[in-house]
Amino acid sequence: EMWVPKLMTLGLIVHVASWDDRVISELAQLVSEDMYAPQSVMFKQGEVATAAFLVLQGVVAVMNTTSDAPIPPFTAGMWLSEKSLVGLGLRRSSTGFTRTATSVVTVEAEKFYSLLERFGLRDRYLSFCSEHFWRGLCGRCGVLGDHFSDECPLSWDFKDEPSKRSWRSWRKSLGAVLSSVIPKATWSKWQSESQARELKIYAQEQDIQRLLPFLFDLSVTTLTELEDLDLSRLRDKLHLARQPPLSTDEEASLSREEIRGFRQTVVDSCKSWSERVRASPAEGHVLFLSHYKLEAGTEAALLRTELVALMREDFGQSLGRFRGDSLVFLDSEDLSNLEDLQE
Repeated sequence: EMWVPKLMTLGLIVHVASWDDRVISELAQLVSEDMYAPQSVMFKQGEVATAAFLVLQGVVAVMNTTSDAPIPPFTAGMWLSEKSLVGLGLRRSSTGFTRTATSVVTVEAEKFYSLLERFGLRDRYLSFCSEHFWRGLCGRCGVLGDHFSDECPLSWDFKDEPSKRSWRSWRKSLGAVLSSVIPKATWSKWQSESQARELKIYAQEQDIQRLLPFLFDLSVTTLTELEDLDLSRLRDKLHLARQPPLSTDEEASLSREEIRGFRQTVVDSCKSWSERVRASPAEGHVLFLSHYKLEAGTEAALLRTELVALMREDFGQSLGRFRGDSLVFLDSEDLSNLEDLQE
């Protein structure tokens, strides 16, 4: 039970707990506390993300080899690899290593999904993720449905000594009091940019980025507000600024039908992804392993463990529907009924 308050600092877990409060208590029994020495590699870019980590003490640096942009380190109270709880088989986008002696709470994704299945919440959870995850899940502040870690206000104006900040003061309400611990100018800037996230994504998709400054000037920051916008007001703004009038394609992009179609496309795309995760464990196997002598059972079991690890490392997400050791069938452990074998 000591881990319950700490687990509740991630909005995704808070939401699941609102469906059934037994989940959080059970999850607290499944997590572990792990210690890492300074300069230890916690995870590597490209490998399968099998767990999420909550930093209890220490500093974890993150490096992405595909980007030159510096990534602020993660400190006490922040989550790393939180997206591993959204879908099994996802690949890590960066490498994490400790700067100092570090302790973390480790939440294994397989155990998390097994728990959801036990309480009959797995399908509901995946449907929820497919509809809301694209809006954001932040490991730095724990907020769900607003922004991702790289857009979090806690990553702005980062100081060399982040531990001096009072993390606990705002975590009690999962971001509701962020403004009390973040400089006013930074908070205001983040609020406006965060609210406009889905609008910016839509503008980029429709190639109407030039209209964004005028939409913001009309206090339009969400797709819902864009749907309700009187286009004559936007035309007036463009005219006063001596900008080209709305083209036929731009007018079409601003129609309610197009906006609603975009939303549905996003949801359908996320649902298509979640269906792969939702698929029940395969009723087959990739490899069959058999041993002739009874005393060779230990060696065969070790072989299976290594083979499963190698396959998951090499094929990752494509093996998402296979769970546990079902990838490799071991006769001494999995063969319980000869009738199944004969069939």
